[in-house]
Amino acid sequence: MDKFSDPLLSGTTLLQGQYRIKTFLNDGGFGITYLATDSLDRTMVIKECFPRAICRRSGQEVGTRALSHREEFRSIVKAFEEEARNLSKFEHPNIIKVHQVFDENQTAYMAMDYVEGQELIAAIDQKKLTPDTIISIALKLLDALGEIHANGMLHRDISPDNILLDQENNPILIDFGAAKQEASQHGPKMTSIRVTKEGYSPQEFYVSGAQQFPSSDLYALAATLYHAITGTVPPESQARLLALAQERPDPYQALSGHHNAYPAGLLKAIDCAMSIAPKDRLNSAQDWLKLIDKPLNLLDKPKFILYGASLSCAAAMVIGLGIWQVSTTQETVLPIAPPMQTTNFTYLAPKITQIDPWVIELPFTVKATEANGLEITAVPTWVNPDIAGQWLGIGVGILSINGKTLDQKADLSAAILLSQVQPFPNPVIVNVRYQTNPDTPSKQGQLQLYPTRSQTYSNGMKLAEQFRTPRWQLGVSSAPNTTKTDVKIGDIFLAERVLALSAISLGQLDEVLQKLEQRNLPKGVFSVRRGDSVELANLPLKQVSP
Repeated sequence: MDKFSDPLLSGTTLLQGQYRIKTFLNDGGFGITYLATDSLDRTMVIKECFPRAICRRSGQEVGTRALSHREEFRSIVKAFEEEARNLSKFEHPNIIKVHQVFDENQTAYMAMDYVEGQELIAAIDQKKLTPDTIISIALKLLDALGEIHANGMLHRDISPDNILLDQENNPILIDFGAAKQEASQHGPKMTSIRVTKEGYSPQEFYVSGAQQFPSSDLYALAATLYHAITGTVPPESQARLLALAQERPDPYQALSGHHNAYPAGLLKAIDCAMSIAPKDRLNSAQDWLKLIDKPLNLLDKPKFILYGASLSCAAAMVIGLGIWQVSTTQETVLPIAPPMQTTNFTYLAPKITQIDPWVIELPFTVKATEANGLEITAVPTWVNPDIAGQWLGIGVGILSINGKTLDQKADLSAAILLSQVQPFPNPVIVNVRYQTNPDTPSKQGQLQLYPTRSQTYSNGMKLAEQFRTPRWQLGVSSAPNTTKTDVKIGDIFLAERVLALSAISLGQLDEVLQKLEQRNLPKGVFSVRRGDSVELANLPLKQVSP
């Protein structure tokens, strides 16, 4: 018991006696689960929000180990409660049913159904699952994910230890990852314990703050089914990215063409869902079903008809958490540096050839007029008036900055630069006298402006570090001058996936490039935002003969 975070004692009551703790079940790092009974003496499962890296218990009260963690703990609790409320809306036989969420002991709890069964990982290890059972599990979980995604949610933590099988081998999704996702957005202490599951987590789970998609859940489901079919965990996504960076074959062994006891379409769907790049994966449960040889219309109601006679209406009601054991799936601490690659060549990262100074970026264009000073002619869509200034708008005339009358654009830039008090990249705040049109009295307002700077590299790539509400970003102004790159003008750098390092600033990118060179990797594999999607883009290093 000592290796777990101090759980509530047996006999503890919650919510004015409505629930009584019977025994401790599991500690998942972000929450503690208990077997309990409710006021009608029904067996339930209670989950307590308890991120053990930052929390401690005094009596029954939960608090943070340091005052600096209070804000992040409250945000995790809020995400935990929101997840519970969202889950409570589902009436699906393959999604855990949440009955109640409540605050107590300075944290939050959710009360869920209990079902007698075992984790899918245990059934896989026992080699008791037949192909027909695995196919049935796949179809039912696809149906559940289809409903989850249709409601704008993600599971974020699918793996064999987060799927329960009841006594009739019906799968039930448990332990959604909303609180873990919220925790990963905070400081280094929380990021360092961010949960990823080796072999099951797609590569985007390894970088804090990276965008996640329905295809991320489908990757994890495919990896789970891969394990069930083959008896082995698929290659870890970071190892697959490393092979890509080293220009070696993907270590993933496709299921298609093997395992004849399974529909060819199901095997093909698993292979496709496990594509390393999100843009190459299946995007929805329905896309997956279309690849199965004889697809069933699983997204129609009623649910019990879709599953055949093996799932009765009564069985559909028996859902819940089951008796948990300590998971055999290990949590990993990231990032983990990849091993040194042995090669006949040396690879050199592009060097910085020009560093432009910080300059003020005007969030609008102006023209000089006789009646209205400098009149605003356009405001980009990325400008947030709550940050830059609520008065901003097309046709507004800027008459003075900090009391200095303006009549040309050069005066505007000079007046703003002279207002700098704090060093860049802190924003510059100036007082503005403006008119909404020439016939109205002038008014006073504030304008908050952010600087920008650019950097050029030896491969011809030029990047601009800019503030775009609500965050800073690193955008490509000029693409690299090599045909082997996928980096394009307009791409926004997010992270390097092999090293699992963020690359959202020039400083971070320079560090990533140095580490790629130190590990002698032929290229970096970056996630970039391109329009409304996130894609992988290769950035090759210069190959030098020994």
